[in-house]
Amino acid sequence: MVLVKLAHSLDLPEIRNRIAGFLSKSDCISCMQVSKDWFKDFAGLVWNLMSCHKDDSFSRIPSAVVFKYGHFIRHIKHLSQGNDIMVLQDANVTKLKCLEFFVTDSRLSMALFLDLARRNRGTLTSLELSSMTSRPERHEKREEGVYLPLGAFGLGSSLTELSLCDVCVTRDAFSSMLQSCPSLQDLSLWKTMVVAYTPSLQLFRHHGLKSLSASFSQVQLFDRMPSASPSILVHFPSLETWKIKSSYFPPSSKDIMELKVILRLNCPRLKRVDFLDENAEFITEFCDNAFDRLESCSFRYKEMSPTVMLSLLEHQTSLTSIVMTAFYDTPSLIMGDNVAKAKKTIVFLLRSVPHLQYLSAKEHRMDVSLMEGHELACCDTLKELRVRFSGLRTAAAVDNCLRKLSAGKTAGASPTVRSDEGGELIGEHICCQLMRFKKLKTIWLGTKDYYLPTQ
Repeated sequence: MVLVKLAHSLDLPEIRNRIAGFLSKSDCISCMQVSKDWFKDFAGLVWNLMSCHKDDSFSRIPSAVVFKYGHFIRHIKHLSQGNDIMVLQDANVTKLKCLEFFVTDSRLSMALFLDLARRNRGTLTSLELSSMTSRPERHEKREEGVYLPLGAFGLGSSLTELSLCDVCVTRDAFSSMLQSCPSLQDLSLWKTMVVAYTPSLQLFRHHGLKSLSASFSQVQLFDRMPSASPSILVHFPSLETWKIKSSYFPPSSKDIMELKVILRLNCPRLKRVDFLDENAEFITEFCDNAFDRLESCSFRYKEMSPTVMLSLLEHQTSLTSIVMTAFYDTPSLIMGDNVAKAKKTIVFLLRSVPHLQYLSAKEHRMDVSLMEGHELACCDTLKELRVRFSGLRTAAAVDNCLRKLSAGKTAGASPTVRSDEGGELIGEHICCQLMRFKKLKTIWLGTKDYYLPTQ
């Protein structure tokens, strides 16, 4: 066996691959020029993502350069201009994974886009289509019967994610598109008009799609044609998650009751609902009257109220996950709790939902005294908890509490309640209450996720 002496650790391709992701694009370009081996390791990172919006010189890339490096391109963002699309017509651009295309009035741009999509059909897994045409112009085109063609979809499509924003398609084309994408799992619709329904159309039911992101009005109302258009939900019998976006107008009680019937008939597996930007009244109405036996629900923390809590308790025996999203990704320890109505409601959920496994309300500041002396319904099921506690306002106090909790879990100690005089033992009080959750594995108290030892 011949031993190769290495002059530097960077001579190992494994080391280069590890550090390459931390370098800027300009540094990667410099590394490409070191040797042929370095070129192979860094060229893919330089050409992996192409953003036409950020790089004005994209359309001026020589065809010889695209021919040489085109097979490295995986992601393309903000593609719209014909000149930019022309650059990508090289036969070597055949391994795209993600494509973001802005639809314009240019027939040439559309034809070039369709050709690009067909050529990468075997590798393209994520596609975003958005319109750059103003809404009045699109309404005029709709009257003329001109719609967005979906010729990019055909046999062999590998799409798993599709997003349509501010575009118009016929119901027949929409159904055909679903049929041509057997691997599709995630669909996002925003201000998308699906029109021209006729009773003779055969609506394809996609059994692979699991997640839908759309407003209530998007799934219920499509056009004003003489024949009433069925809800888009009829296409998705295996739907499990619905991410509800803001609606154009508030639904009536009748609309919600009709939705409940549609969901029961067409989407019996729907168990998770994410309210992305809806208000408390909307959340309450839907949880009360539209869904059956929800297992997971998320909404903005600022919408938490007693009425929202009561609507969640309609699914008391089935809920396993409740997430209240924060305005800030990571609220600071000193940040106050601005939702006064939520003071007791979060603890009440812990007392009332017996199968709860995941609870996250990072903006909430919980009062540990509200837990003391009360039965907690989810003591045997809760696995993850993300809240802040009153009294823990420094990272040191949080770390001290977590160390005691971890030690108690390791020793299998039983929780004890001690008197708290002057606030010095607040950390021990919190630790004692958290010890009641026998299966708690992950906890966040205002700093970072902490993983507890199993008992």
